[in-house]
Amino acid sequence: MSDAAGDQYFESKLKNAAVPKLKGTLVEAKPGCRSKELWWHSSDAKNPEVTLKLDAALTGKPETGTEIQWEGVPSAFSRSPSCSPWIRRKARSKG
Repeated sequence: MSDAAGDQYFESKLKNAAVPKLKGTLVEAKPGCRSKELWWHSSDAKNPEVTLKLDAALTGKPETGTEIQWEGVPSAFSRSPSCSPWIRRKARSKG
């Protein structure tokens, strides 16, 4: 996804496609309580890599640094080095 053909690959293979269950470390939640966006990273657990945009707000306050598992549908792609907001939650996340 990081090479020049990353945009094309996303559009042709990932956008709006079912992807397998993913897991990573929660880096940030917005807002802090009853969050509707979860920023997570799959490798270093420090810098957000993907933003999950939730269909409904979570109850309570999610704890950063915890591992989460979820299923979703890629909806957009960004080459931003800080975070690629391309997954939208379809099913309930499991922490």
